[in-house]
Amino acid sequence: GESAGVPSVPGDAEARRRIADRVTEADLPSATPPPAEDETVGLGELEAAGITPSVGQRTEMTLRGDDRLPASALTPLDLTRVRMTGPGTWTAASEEAAANAARRLWARAYAGFADAVPEGTDEAEASRAWSAAVVLVLPAEPHDVLADSRYAGEDFRDAVRRVADRVLAGGGDAWSAAGPADTLRRELGLLPRWTTPGPDARTTAEDPA
Repeated sequence: GESAGVPSVPGDAEARRRIADRVTEADLPSATPPPAEDETVGLGELEAAGITPSVGQRTEMTLRGDDRLPASALTPLDLTRVRMTGPGTWTAASEEAAANAARRLWARAYAGFADAVPEGTDEAEASRAWSAAVVLVLPAEPHDVLADSRYAGEDFRDAVRRVADRVLAGGGDAWSAAGPADTLRRELGLLPRWTTPGPDARTTAEDPA
């Protein structure tokens, strides 16, 4: 299930590999479970996670006679990547690592946007424009969408930045960017979002909770 702030999201092999590639040591949860004493990984599992075994690790695999490596021989980061790209449901630790990586990527994307806003734009204006763009571009999920690794790819981050730029250019009016946002949603393969604001929709888009 989902723990607070950590979405449990489905992901195909490509999506798992994409976020596993972006996970860093800083994203690993403090409670990452150690490998079981008899846990091993094969060459195929390492390759699926984008890990090239060292000469020493290859030698150990050969000496074992089964072409497998004790999981304890991997760094915590590499072991996390193997677990994330392997078959089966993610553990809570894998979900947390993916959510942490997604949040970090979005934080960096926002920092890049905020650093490049036109002169005279204050921090509150930049934050409102970014929040509006997130609402206009990304799907409405029951969890924090910025912690959802399915939407943390560069294409999604670029789309949000482009819409945020448009919001600022429109004087902070989120609805000035609704049309471009809908176009980008289609290009990203997302379902259409409403385009006609209801009584409270403008407030929701401009200053989301």
